[in-house]
Amino acid sequence: MPRPKQNNNNLIRKYTLQYPKEFCIGHNNTLYCNICHTIVDFKKKFNVDAHRKTKGHVVSQSATPLQTFLSTTDVQFTAMVVEAFLSADIPLEKLQNKKLKELFVFMKHKLPSESNARNYVHQVATQINKKIQNKLENKLVFILFDEAEILGNKYCNVMCGCLEHPREIWLINSVAIKSSANSTLVVNIIDDSLEKFNINHDSFVMLISDAATYMKKAGEVYKSRNRCFLHAKCLAHLIHNCSIRIRAEYENIDKVIGSLKALTIKNKQRQNLFYEIGSPPSVILTRWTSWLRAAMYYCDNLPAVKRIVSNITSDGILISRAKAALQETNLVHDLVVVKECYEYLIQILDNLEQSKYNIWTAYENIKNINLKYDPLGLKSYISQRLADNDIKAICEFENEHLAPTIYASLRKCPPTSIAVERSFSMLKKILAVGRNFDVKNVPNYVCIYYNSKVIETNDDSVQEEHV
Repeated sequence: MPRPKQNNNNLIRKYTLQYPKEFCIGHNNTLYCNICHTIVDFKKKFNVDAHRKTKGHVVSQSATPLQTFLSTTDVQFTAMVVEAFLSADIPLEKLQNKKLKELFVFMKHKLPSESNARNYVHQVATQINKKIQNKLENKLVFILFDEAEILGNKYCNVMCGCLEHPREIWLINSVAIKSSANSTLVVNIIDDSLEKFNINHDSFVMLISDAATYMKKAGEVYKSRNRCFLHAKCLAHLIHNCSIRIRAEYENIDKVIGSLKALTIKNKQRQNLFYEIGSPPSVILTRWTSWLRAAMYYCDNLPAVKRIVSNITSDGILISRAKAALQETNLVHDLVVVKECYEYLIQILDNLEQSKYNIWTAYENIKNINLKYDPLGLKSYISQRLADNDIKAICEFENEHLAPTIYASLRKCPPTSIAVERSFSMLKKILAVGRNFDVKNVPNYVCIYYNSKVIETNDDSVQEEHV
């Protein structure tokens, strides 16, 4: 009569009881070796005995034992690994790294495979989105929206916060678009984002964006739906537009800034010539007040810059242009005017970039901006733009359909769309050259990356409050 086969569970239990320091029950009822961190074929005693006699098993067993964990390839651990990697912007392909695998083996954990981890990205994003949805449930919300081009592709980012806690702003959608944004596209993307998080459309009371024509039209659409709706145009963009107007007026300063940037930006040796005063600013025109800050640099250091450039003896078109720009007749006069009249705009923008700066404080500071001498009429331009901005309606209580409590909350909201600008910086980092993404996966990756930091910041704030 044939000998009956033993049940697999009984076999595993037999070896774990016989060699408790060497084996344990692994994932899916397997025999896991605590010493070699591998699964062992347990169905034949010969295989178990052969494994125990291997050199790696014997050497590791004689070493000082560390705390033992089960082979952790379960759902919870995989999700934790995915969230940790993506929140730190570590590509999941790094899971294949040999040294990283060895590190986790040393800690008695087994890393999930790259393909397995990618299957959990959507699940992790869904869990984070669920937390955000709970935060925004039955709350009055505001939306921040903007468009940017990254590596030849255009993206629209949608962020959301609630009036009760306006400093908590979440990235709820990132959409790749094939053409330039228009009002219809903006409305559709925002509506889809609200529905994704189960937010009632009547709870959407304010849109914060730039003052582009298509954004104004989108704001009008929402005003036609909800008489309590407000469209706040970013005040940081307003100050930046002032900086652009100054640049257009003072061409002499612009020539100096451009020629010195071209002279030094790719030449480390020339940069070192300015070690006493610092290298000439590398102006990025789309970065707020970048040009104004460069003008202040030349206002403070013009004699030293002239001396350094004049001592450069080599020939070249870049050197000749820089020398010619520094010798312009009205250069000193223009620098003095810009410093005396418009340096204060830099301080205004620095305040606008602070997370604690709210609509009420920003409106009061900009409305009462003190320009002692204003040759370009920027004070009038600012007043005109504020009159067309619902930030004025919030601070002057011009919407009769809003309750005082809602006004009080709206005045604490951010006066700028800077949070969206920062989210694009993160998106640009994720979409770096060499990292290939399917467009449909981008929202999950960037939302995990951005919102994990928001959750971490909020947790730190809560701990500080308890302390």
